[in-house]
Amino acid sequence: MKWDDFYNSEMNAFHRFVNKYCSNEMTATDIDCFFVKVSQKRLRFIESKHTSEGMKKGQRIALSLLAQLTHVNYIVECFVVCGEYPYQMVTVENVATNEVFELGQESFISWLNFESELEYIPKSVKESTSLGEVF
Repeated sequence: MKWDDFYNSEMNAFHRFVNKYCSNEMTATDIDCFFVKVSQKRLRFIESKHTSEGMKKGQRIALSLLAQLTHVNYIVECFVVCGEYPYQMVTVENVATNEVFELGQESFISWLNFESELEYIPKSVKESTSLGEVF
């Protein structure tokens, strides 16, 4: 069995178990990634989806609630990333602001490493410039 198949099957089995045997008044969901950058006092939650995959209601609710955390002394960020491995091009949605950004792989890695911020690029600039020049 491949690692991806094992990992996915174990996660799915746990979620099926929780959804079957635990209270229906709560949602058992998973968020794909949780970063803590202590030096910048930042928390970043990311849900990753394939380009054609939809967002589960429980995941959207969880990210929306996490995006509203204000009582911690950290910047809290929640995003949905849509793309396909190896992530040559991705869209990144900021759950709190509903802003959507397009990133090439190099910019995506830089952002994941907290080396850069997401920047809005007007559509006319994206259309008139090659990906290598913008991203």
